[in-house]
Amino acid sequence: MADDEIEDDEEELPPLKTLFLEDGLYRERDLGGDWGYIKRMIVGPDQQFDAHCVYCKQMSTFKEKVMRGSGAGMRPVEDKTYLSDRVFSITTYCQRNEKHSYLYVFEVKRQVLQKIGQSPSVAELAFPLLDNYEPVLERAYLKELKTALGLFAHGVGAGAFVYLRRVFEKLVHDEAEAARKAGEALTGFDDMRLDQKIEALQHRLPPALVKYKLAYGVLSAGVHTLDEATCKRYFPVLQQIIMVILDDHLAARSKRLALEQLDAAFNKVHAEVKTKSKKKPSVP
Repeated sequence: MADDEIEDDEEELPPLKTLFLEDGLYRERDLGGDWGYIKRMIVGPDQQFDAHCVYCKQMSTFKEKVMRGSGAGMRPVEDKTYLSDRVFSITTYCQRNEKHSYLYVFEVKRQVLQKIGQSPSVAELAFPLLDNYEPVLERAYLKELKTALGLFAHGVGAGAFVYLRRVFEKLVHDEAEAARKAGEALTGFDDMRLDQKIEALQHRLPPALVKYKLAYGVLSAGVHTLDEATCKRYFPVLQQIIMVILDDHLAARSKRLALEQLDAAFNKVHAEVKTKSKKKPSVP
């Protein structure tokens, strides 16, 4: 896929929650003259969103606690001044424990908005959630997924794609190995392109992986041809695809374990009934 095949369409400004929880550092957001967007960040209303608290280790609501008056008696600020070059910060507080805070630092320069600082990082927010995938993803590849998020959180796009692509490949190759162990003949499998391998294994793969099989081509384009800005723009979508695929794996594992437990419980019940039936005295 060549660079000129990727259209750099002008994006709409996202909900503010996206800036806080999804954007990595230094991703550029063209304000396009929208002074109201910056005004909402600086003047209010207070920012509020739900997120995983890395300190409480559970979901919580985060909210600013800024006392803003009505503005009476203040000299009004012309709307266009909100687009002036500036650096500002926003701090939100966990509503379970207000000692827990998330800090965000933004810069406006030539009407382009960037997040230039954040604590905890996007990666730190995601890592506890990624640990949920340990039952279905080898520790080494869980580390690769965390590396991808860490790179993205620090403003690296193409490098993050490298690690996402490895995880995607791993999910396909693991299923191929399981198919071989089950005695399935995968004729010519090793010479197939990855999309063809997915077609050959679609009866075994998670539905999301089959549905989003073209994601591998996008990941490969990120590694080989796409520029950094485009990779950073696409990364959250591709990360989410990987996580949806892993969610499918977790759901299948959970169902399998539940059925195994149910089988064991039913077999016990059936055995007891059968034993009691044998002991029942015959009627003369």
